[in-house]
Amino acid sequence: MTLERDIVDGIYAAALDETQWSSAVQGIGTALNAQSVALLLADENLVARNLSLAAGVIDQQWVRDAYRNYFGKVDPAVALFANMPIGQATTTSMAWSPRTIYRDEFYNDFYAHLTLRDAMGAPLLRKDGRTAFLSAHRDKDSALFDRAELELFGHYMGHLRKALTIHCELSHLRRRAETLEALFDRMNLGAALTDGAGRVQYLNRAAQLILARNDGLAQSGGMLMARHRGTATKLAKLIAAAAGDGELGGGHGTLTVQRPHDDRGYVVLAVPHRPLPAMRDLFALADAKTVGDGNSVLLLIRDANDNSPSGFAALRRHFALTDSETELLKALTFGESLADYCARRGVSINTGKFHLRHLFAKTDTRGQSALVRVAVQMLGNFAPFSYH
Repeated sequence: MTLERDIVDGIYAAALDETQWSSAVQGIGTALNAQSVALLLADENLVARNLSLAAGVIDQQWVRDAYRNYFGKVDPAVALFANMPIGQATTTSMAWSPRTIYRDEFYNDFYAHLTLRDAMGAPLLRKDGRTAFLSAHRDKDSALFDRAELELFGHYMGHLRKALTIHCELSHLRRRAETLEALFDRMNLGAALTDGAGRVQYLNRAAQLILARNDGLAQSGGMLMARHRGTATKLAKLIAAAAGDGELGGGHGTLTVQRPHDDRGYVVLAVPHRPLPAMRDLFALADAKTVGDGNSVLLLIRDANDNSPSGFAALRRHFALTDSETELLKALTFGESLADYCARRGVSINTGKFHLRHLFAKTDTRGQSALVRVAVQMLGNFAPFSYH
């Protein structure tokens, strides 16, 4: 039972680490007292045949080359195994008489040359016109495979199919995650993922650069925090409120974080982030320290000194804003009050309120906080890309 458990563990370890597949296949061969094991791929018509993984005497380059260049095309076992249902195995000694086997070209010129005499195999997977086969092989000094070993082979085939499916899904998710991470890293907008206490789980390149400046926002002891004590308390409350409780979490919120020697600081938008319940349970099993309570917060950070016009130009086009409305929206987004904006522009407060009402109507918002939230969110979508 210990050997079987080790082999099954090895199969599922390969699902998580592709460098372990060779060991997993070899483990199956050990359990079957086989001198060699091979994983073979063939096209729909069984014309193109290639050894993908091999262990034992078959795991030699000249054997792989000879099989790919000629002997794979005349290997009768592939057609035999191809006609079996997925996961169901048979052996060459059970399917054919000794007379048939000993008169076969593949057996005499290739298989027997490797001192092998019996093969057990089955189709493992079929997809998109390709089939994967697993086969185990015994040499001339060993007994032929029996029915009990066929049953054991089928047992391992079931685990192997599941592990391969998991491996394919994880590979797809990993490629997708790498693509999304590369996308985030090319944005000028800072993006940080934290738990409800502010512990950092992910930072894109722009966020790393912002925190490295240590001029308003910083990372200390793995925590995202504001340097000013009063603002630090507000940021902590903003993150905690966005994390919230329950599946839907808290609400959105914004905060302007000032720099020590600069009137223009950072605008931070906090957005609840929830994995699906089933995935959260899997993540918790995999790494409880990273996942925490499962209530994460996405923080979008925009530098008020970043005067890149493209983001607000996109907002202007999207909402059909006038020049005055765009300038007011920019000022409010970067933390300036309506009164200060009107004083700086030399317009009356009534004029400012007039433009503000138009902004509310065009963006379908009520209140300045909702307006700023929409602006920051859309600036994230419209954030210009730069190649670092």
